[in-house]
Amino acid sequence: MINSFNTEIAKEVGVNAAVIFYNISFWIEKNACDNTNLYDNNYWACVSIKDLSEQFEYLTVGQIRTAVKKLIDSNLVIEGHYNYNKLDRRKWYAISEIAFDKYNIPILQKINTTLITYENDII
Repeated sequence: MINSFNTEIAKEVGVNAAVIFYNISFWIEKNACDNTNLYDNNYWACVSIKDLSEQFEYLTVGQIRTAVKKLIDSNLVIEGHYNYNKLDRRKWYAISEIAFDKYNIPILQKINTTLITYENDII
């Protein structure tokens, strides 16, 4: 498996957090393209620490928790709770406006703006 990350984000929060940020960004972009997981004007990725630990076998659960906490504490990622089942402990993550503005995140640049433009165009 090949992992990618933004080096500027890695300078701020570390390589582990930057790799996880890129993964969350990927799922958000996919959800935006599929027009799913749109809540409160953001597209979200729903993922658990266990899901991430299975994907990133070279990171410990503790490293993943620390990386996610760094992303949230640095306001690069916001956390939400949109599970229908209260026993479902997965968390929901979206890219913050700060991350879009500060790092010029390429994923569907400010996804909502793009979608609003297309919705207003009549084909």
